[in-house]
Amino acid sequence: MAEKCLSFDGIDDYVNCGNDNSLRGTAAFTVEAWIYDKGSDTEGYNAIIAKNPKLWTQSDAEWILAARLLSDGRRGIYWAVRNQDNDGGERAMWLGNSSCINQWLYICAIFDNGWLYLYVNNDLKDSKNTGFTGINPGNKNVYIAKKGYLNDYFYGYVDEVRISSKARTTEEISAIWNGGNGVQFEVDANTVALWHLNEGSGSTIYDETDNDNDGTIYGATWADGYDFLTSHPTSSDAGSGLDASALSEVFFSADSGVGLGALAALLAAINTSEVSSGCDRLRAKIESATAGGDMKLPPGGQASIPSRKVSI
Repeated sequence: MAEKCLSFDGIDDYVNCGNDNSLRGTAAFTVEAWIYDKGSDTEGYNAIIAKNPKLWTQSDAEWILAARLLSDGRRGIYWAVRNQDNDGGERAMWLGNSSCINQWLYICAIFDNGWLYLYVNNDLKDSKNTGFTGINPGNKNVYIAKKGYLNDYFYGYVDEVRISSKARTTEEISAIWNGGNGVQFEVDANTVALWHLNEGSGSTIYDETDNDNDGTIYGATWADGYDFLTSHPTSSDAGSGLDASALSEVFFSADSGVGLGALAALLAAINTSEVSSGCDRLRAKIESATAGGDMKLPPGGQASIPSRKVSI
């Protein structure tokens, strides 16, 4: 079944996630989201997720991650915070222009003891030393797809949003990007809010953490979301063996070798206590396979598996 997400019209659709203390920025925190920007024609800060009723240059602002459209038509992804003394702000920005729109992007925005980092699809696009020791400890609501000031609404899809009370590492960012296949966010000890946006119906999105930062939907509609190939293994997966549905999806996506790396990653994630020898042999062969070649098991194996699409 396809993952779900929320579709925002760029006019007046948004989600209000409240202003619980858990959502306040700390000396180190991270905001992540999977987005599909349809390319708003409205100049400004088209907020993806924000705790920011005003511009970062104005008092009471806190932080904002937004799709930015400049007056000269250039487009980018924008990450900004206001300092702990509430008398100044700084930003990091990537002007990707056409690369910013009409495709799914994984965005990871970090504030880490004065430094701003902005990652897009596992690539560090901008960084800046703000000199701040913290950010403005305000009590404004967190909004998805709305900045809370003027008419700066996001136009497109938002799927998976996570806020963490730590600076996510490059290793964690790479694991989520997963070579472009994507991995859904999961709750860990540093997660203060996680919205999968996968409910598919109703007017509420549910926070997966114990902080219960559930959001109320205003106007946004449900749509098919990013097609995550894999998700983090959970304890319920242990002992379940090969997931036939997931394996089938990978095989059908494979063409001239494309998708073999994803299959190898899937096999690596399986609890191999049940199928250790066969799984290890197959994974090793996949990892060494050339594009367009056949995946043949080492001596002792019984089957050859074509790397191109097959009908079953």
